[in-house]
Amino acid sequence: MKYGIHPSKELVHLFSEKPYQGVNPADSKILIIGNDANYSPEISNHRFFEKVLEYHEDGVLFWKNSGRHHPFLLDEYPFDRRKGGVKYHRNFSKLGFGHEFASHFSFVELLNIPTTGNTGSDLTLFYKLLDKRHLNWLEDLILRGNKKFIVVNQTLASLIGKINKKFDVLGTCPAS
Repeated sequence: MKYGIHPSKELVHLFSEKPYQGVNPADSKILIIGNDANYSPEISNHRFFEKVLEYHEDGVLFWKNSGRHHPFLLDEYPFDRRKGGVKYHRNFSKLGFGHEFASHFSFVELLNIPTTGNTGSDLTLFYKLLDKRHLNWLEDLILRGNKKFIVVNQTLASLIGKINKKFDVLGTCPAS
């Protein structure tokens, strides 16, 4: 599957309005930062898409109601569980946080648009899709917002250095 912007205009619009999942990142205690929100390209043409919309509408309520922090983890998820971000969320669920922690977590990505395919298969496109305003917003959350525990994976940590060189964001906090 080719890497790119998700074909669903509705999903792309959701991300432009609310580029995070879970609690608002400004109010979170724990900020989980990913590369991009990756979905199966067929998901928006399936009735399961209603679960995705429910999740994006209110991720905290979704977690509390379903007992799962993401719709990819629901038993009725109809797509390949080896693709489209499922592994990422399955790994997060292994940490064992229950729904009682839902209001502490926010998931935000470096890209402010949903994608399909494997990010690593086209890093040139990934870098082209980065939005400096979104990255500045993310930097403010991390460096100047309320204190929070920030989680990034090893792959993302190496990307951040390259992004900092290219966009002059996600660097160090200026002296106060």
